Amino acid sequence: MYPMTEDLISVIIPVYNVSKYLPRCLESVLKQTYRNMEILLIDDGSTDSSGEICEAYAKHDSRIHVIHKQNGGLSSARNAGLDSMHGDYYTFIDSDDFVHPDYVSTLLALCMKYGTNISQCGCIHGSDSQFPDRNSDATDTVWNFHDLYTDTDGSYRCTAWGKLYSAKYADERFPVGKINEDEGYSFFLQHRAQRIALTNRQLYYYYMRQGSIMRPVSINPKFDFMEIYDQIINYLKIKNDSTLIPFVHKELCIRIILRWCAWEKAHYEKSCTERLKAAYRSNYDHITDWSDISVRERFVLHLYRWSPTLFYGLYRMCR
Repeated sequence: MYPMTEDLISVIIPVYNVSKYLPRCLESVLKQTYRNMEILLIDDGSTDSSGEICEAYAKHDSRIHVIHKQNGGLSSARNAGLDSMHGDYYTFIDSDDFVHPDYVSTLLALCMKYGTNISQCGCIHGSDSQFPDRNSDATDTVWNFHDLYTDTDGSYRCTAWGKLYSAKYADERFPVGKINEDEGYSFFLQHRAQRIALTNRQLYYYYMRQGSIMRPVSINPKFDFMEIYDQIINYLKIKNDSTLIPFVHKELCIRIILRWCAWEKAHYEKSCTERLKAAYRSNYDHITDWSDISVRERFVLHLYRWSPTLFYGLYRMCR
């Protein structure tokens, strides 16, 4: 699938102390079958040789532009890329990840074919040892935002990478100094788009390494994820989109439970876990009368509300 277009694609790659992985990432971008790209390497104050690697690649390909800045974190680096881009579309690739040669061409073709402003591909999670084989039976679908966001899979809704965005959304910025920043960014842009084209082709290779920003459940004693969910709920209220609000409260309740269990296991101070329990009770009150919830989820949510201690004991036994 190759798009009949000359649109410029801005590939934004934040870089911080990834000298071991950066060449693999850059080589995968340079091997793209779609050639009309600007490749923005945002060196976020690296203290290893990452900055020098960026400059070396820029000398051999005029499409590469290097921006060196003081360290500000992932969100700050992505925002710097958005400030500097000139493309008709843009995509984010993390510098320890890499992409299939058809990554850009496939995502752009999806936007062209279905008339959407956002497209997304499937992802493979792997480590140093191996990446699993890609699926061979690729299918394309177009989803409306509500169905996508409430789908039980959930893998397509909360990452900034692995997507192609129209430049009309380049005014959106990531919150600097926060974790879980992808969730709010992806939500707001996909809600603006309303329709998203998807392919289950696994074209993005997400590398799971020690020291990576992302974790299955973070034990960082911060409450950024609750702030993001609160922003989403307030946004939906402003947009008069009441159908999603109970779902977001339910998702936040689940996130709070997982975070609380992680903090209990790590013996975090009681004030942190008590704050989580208070937030849980507040959000749980919004879904007690919500009918569109599975029996299993209702049981889990009610059990935690009734007795967090009993829930934690069962949680430890099951794991």
